[in-house]
Amino acid sequence: MIKKTLFVLLGAVILLGFVSGCKPKEPDIEEVVDTTAVEISEAPVCQSCAMPLTKPEDFGTMEDGSPSKDYCAKCYQDGKFTSPEMTIDDMVEALAPNWAEWTENPDLTIDEARAEVHKVLSGLKRWKEQDIRTS
Repeated sequence: MIKKTLFVLLGAVILLGFVSGCKPKEPDIEEVVDTTAVEISEAPVCQSCAMPLTKPEDFGTMEDGSPSKDYCAKCYQDGKFTSPEMTIDDMVEALAPNWAEWTENPDLTIDEARAEVHKVLSGLKRWKEQDIRTS
C-alpha cells in the first residue's frame, strides 16, 4: 500500500513538472540576494603585456596626454608603442623569466611559463591586431 501511494505521488510530481513546462522557478521580487560571495572583477590589464592596471600611474598616455584605456605606461606613451618593432615572441621572452613569480607559481618551468605567457598574450588587443596586419 505504501509503495503504491509513493508511486502515485511520484507520478503526480512528474506530471506537474511536465504540465508546467519544467520552467525554472522565477525568483520572488522580494527575495533577498546575498552579494557577499560575489567576487570583485579583476583590474583591467595592459593589452600589450598583461600587466594589471590598478593605479593611475600604471596607464600609458595618448597623444594628447590623456590616459590610455588599453595600455600600460611601459608599453605605450604619447599615443605610440614604446617598442613598436616588438613581436609577440619578443614579449613572451621578456615576460617568461618572471612569470612564475608574478603568478605565484614557483614550480613553473621556463618552458611552461613561455607557453602560458603566449596563451595570455595571444588574446590581447595588440597581438590580435598585429595578426590582422600581417595576414
